[in-house]
Formats: sequence, structure tokens, C-alpha cells
Amino acid sequence: MGKGRAAVLTAFSQPLEVREFEISEARGNDVVVRTKFSGTCGTEVHQWEGKIAGTPLPSILGHEVVGTIFDIGEEVKVDLAGNDVKKGDQVYVAYPSSCGRCHYCMLGYPASCMNPPHLSVIGRKCTESPHFFGGYGEYVYVHGENVLKLPNDIPPDVAVAFGCGASISLRALEYAGTPMPDQTVVVQGSGPVGLFNVLWAKKNGAFVICIGSPDSRLEMAAALGADHCINVGKFDAKERVKRVKEMTDGIGADMVIEATGNPQAVPEGMEMSRDFGTYVVIGQFSDRGPIEVKPHYITLRGLRIIGSGPIQLNRDYWKYLYKVLPSAKAKFQTIRSLITHRWSLDEATESIRAVKELRAVKSIIVP
Repeated sequence: MGKGRAAVLTAFSQPLEVREFEISEARGNDVVVRTKFSGTCGTEVHQWEGKIAGTPLPSILGHEVVGTIFDIGEEVKVDLAGNDVKKGDQVYVAYPSSCGRCHYCMLGYPASCMNPPHLSVIGRKCTESPHFFGGYGEYVYVHGENVLKLPNDIPPDVAVAFGCGASISLRALEYAGTPMPDQTVVVQGSGPVGLFNVLWAKKNGAFVICIGSPDSRLEMAAALGADHCINVGKFDAKERVKRVKEMTDGIGADMVIEATGNPQAVPEGMEMSRDFGTYVVIGQFSDRGPIEVKPHYITLRGLRIIGSGPIQLNRDYWKYLYKVLPSAKAKFQTIRSLITHRWSLDEATESIRAVKELRAVKSIIVP
């Protein structure tokens, strides 16, 4: 079927190498997707730095993929939502799946699946056929249940702008409870994960405070519905807590959502929460070390802390593409503007660096 190119991680914190691989034919329940856009999120930064256990060398990074079906196995008739699929259809690649049978799946926590299907973006060497396991390539090879046909009214760049940030947030808020009208929600962080939570909290009628930087990102937060923004570069932690308390009549926020990836945000977020409030921790994927917290806040104030890991699940992508985005059409231009940087495959390392250095809001690769 010819050959395709991919940007390969061969050594941690070193430039990715563009290599060619044979394109394997899709058989059985497998699909080959020709990549249109592949997003770069903090996960790729952490993998590139070698901070995520299980990242093999050499491997192809990239887990936020929109593309078209290039080849399709004979067993694949429908996507994960039950839509008919065929060659040429635009799809969102949603992976990994959950097995549905292990201890955690049976308890209703598929995010912690103990036996996810093997075709996953993390943990596969690209030296193994069919090679294209990640989005930083011209093709990506996945199971049929890992593709979701893109609705006709959802542009591919809008679909990829929030990427996995939307799905992990939706799952976290399923565990914690969706923000309600008249509640105050503080979102710590103004990257794609934080900005999605601003959009979702505002859509549900909450008063939303976004804490982040720089001003350009906070302007996007305001455009997505934030009622008030606080720049972390202009106010220290004590002042930020004070401002949140002032806007909530001294009570604190009903819900605080951590979407920074910075451990220092955690004790600050706890202080911003009201008594019997909810603190949702989404951003702490890679282990950046311990931080001092006050268990006193948890016990005496009845604080509820909810964590949600970042393993992407099909049902969350489905919810994002078919439930959330269609209801946010008025914000499509703003969502599209989150993509501040587009790179070729040969520039894949620059995409990672742009995210790491906070130069990009959303950085994507266009193979």
C-alpha cells in the first residue's frame, strides 16, 4: 500500500526524527486513518521529556487526531456511535477503549480499565507493524471501535481544538457533578483544558472566574464566557484567593477546577473553595513532585476532592462531538482561534516546544 512518513521520538528531549514506514492494509476490525490534524497537548510534552512511564523508544506521539478513513477492515461497518462508515469519511480518532470486563469497568470506572485494547497511543514501539500508532504521522492505525464519524456541521479544526481536554473534563465533571446555574466556578488554568471548562461551566449557567495567563489566553476565556479573569502574573496567590472571596461574598467558590498541571495550584484552589465545596483535579497527569497541603481544609470544611485520570474513553469523545459542540456553534470561531500554531510534520518538535514554552494556546501538526 506504499509508505508514509511520521515524526518519531527516538530520544527524550531531543528533536523528533522523520522516518518512513510501510502502510499496512486494514484487516478485520481495523482502520487506517489518513491524518488531517494532530493536536499537541501537555501529554506529548511530558512524553517527549521522558516523564511518563511506559513511553517506549522509538515511538510516534500524538493522540488527538482528525482525519479520513484511508482503508477499512472487512468487519468494520459502523463507528463507535453506530454510524455507518466507509472509506473517505472524516473521523475523530478516539482511543483507547475500555475492556468492559475488568474490576474497574464492572464498578463503573472505565477510565481505570486494567486491560485496555492493545492499539493505544502510549506504549507501542513504531518498529512493530503496523507502525503508525500515533498521530504524528501521515497515517494512524486503530481499531474500528476507536473512530467516530465527524458530524457534517462540525469542522475538523473545531473538533481537534479542545482534543482530549474536553473528554477528560467531561468525565471528571460526570464524577464531580456538572456545574449548575447560579453556582460560582473557578477554573485554574487557561490552556485548552481550562478554556473548555470555562465554556462548559458557562453553558450550564455558572458564574465563571478564570485564573491564568497571559492576557491573550484570558481574552479567549472571556470570549468563551468567563465573567471575570485573574492574571497569575499580576497577582500573587494570596491576592488571587482574596479576589475570589470578594466576588463570592466571602464564602468561596462552589466548584474549583484545577487545569494547570502545576502542583502549586492545588493548595490555592482548596483555599478558594467554600465549605462543602467541590475541588476537581484534572491537570496533574505527570508527577511533578509533592506539595504541602492542609488536611484541615478537607476535614473541618467538608471539602470534596475529585480526581479524574486522563485516559481518553470513547463515550467521552462521543459526548463532546455529538452533545457539546453542536450546542456551541455560536462559539465556533472562538474555538477555532484557539489553534494559534500549525506545523508541518518536519516541524513536529517545534509544536511540542511551543506548548512547553506557553507560546501556543493550541498547537497542531498538519502532516
